[in-house]
Amino acid sequence: MQTDKKGIDYFPLDVNLDEKFDLLEAACGLDGFAIVLKLYQRIYQNGYFCAWNHSIATRLAYLLHVRVEKLLKTVGIAVENELFDGPLLKRFQILTSRGIQKRYLLITSRRQSIEIYRPYLLLKDNEIPVPARKHLVFVHTKPISVDNSAQSKVKKRKVKKRKDYYYPGRGPANGRNRPPDLSRTDLAFGRAKQSLPFSVPRARRNHCRFYRRMPPQTRSGPFSIF
Repeated sequence: MQTDKKGIDYFPLDVNLDEKFDLLEAACGLDGFAIVLKLYQRIYQNGYFCAWNHSIATRLAYLLHVRVEKLLKTVGIAVENELFDGPLLKRFQILTSRGIQKRYLLITSRRQSIEIYRPYLLLKDNEIPVPARKHLVFVHTKPISVDNSAQSKVKKRKVKKRKDYYYPGRGPANGRNRPPDLSRTDLAFGRAKQSLPFSVPRARRNHCRFYRRMPPQTRSGPFSIF
């Protein structure tokens, strides 16, 4: 039975790690080792790679409770020690390596098809695990990382929020409560650069420009400054 699942639920961790991890721990301490393992989890959750840029690093640093500078430094040292591939990171902004891809192909070798984007593949033909060779399928469409799809959804929500309007004292407007049509005379009130006293709360001062655009007969309360 064919499955659309790309990621895997587990990945092996050798008892005797090579000197690449020793150099990483010498430069970043145990925090660097933990950060790389967290990145491995994100990679295998997505498949054999994960997207990497400054916004993703900022979000991951928040989730791991570390400074983003330390996270970026750890990834840089990991690239220097070939724990992640530097050319693919520079060209496609992804994190992967030969070892990650080899383990991924070996774990998914029982699937009916294993889709790989050819420009991301670092293994040579003789390095591909034998059980996975007959199930390997090269795709021509650039795959989308889980992090990229999540970011696109956030951007769409932000654009949608910009369509909302705010009325002082009434909160955000809904679809049936649209802003009134203002004439040029009414808009002239918005051009008068007058400021509210500092005793007025900041939230009301921020929305005073909406108040100045309202007809004079509707103004009342602490906003009556004209």
